[in-house]
Amino acid sequence: MKTAKAKPAKKTAKQRAVSNDDAMAKRFKADPEYGIYYLNHVLAEGTQPDILRALRWLTQAFDGLPKTAAKAKLNPTSVYRSLSVNGNPGLDTLLALLKALGLQFSVKKESSREAA
Repeated sequence: MKTAKAKPAKKTAKQRAVSNDDAMAKRFKADPEYGIYYLNHVLAEGTQPDILRALRWLTQAFDGLPKTAAKAKLNPTSVYRSLSVNGNPGLDTLLALLKALGLQFSVKKESSREAA
């Protein structure tokens, strides 16, 4: 007589998101230059949630969020909230986090685009 194997439970969207966060932070830790490239890409082409997600991954990859918050002289809980999908950090928070990560914010002229 065969016994039926139980199917593994499907992961919830939140569980998948956490797994994705961990995977991306791990990738950025292994290749910091890729993390910086990715952040620059989402700054140029992404949405605010994309940018916050990339910053969250970088903080996890570089020193972890608590240490990065301490270096930035920011409250860790505030940083967690600021970098959440619904976060809305101020420019001062973003600049402090970037500095704590050893990065800087810069602006360049947008490449020419054809008029629509």
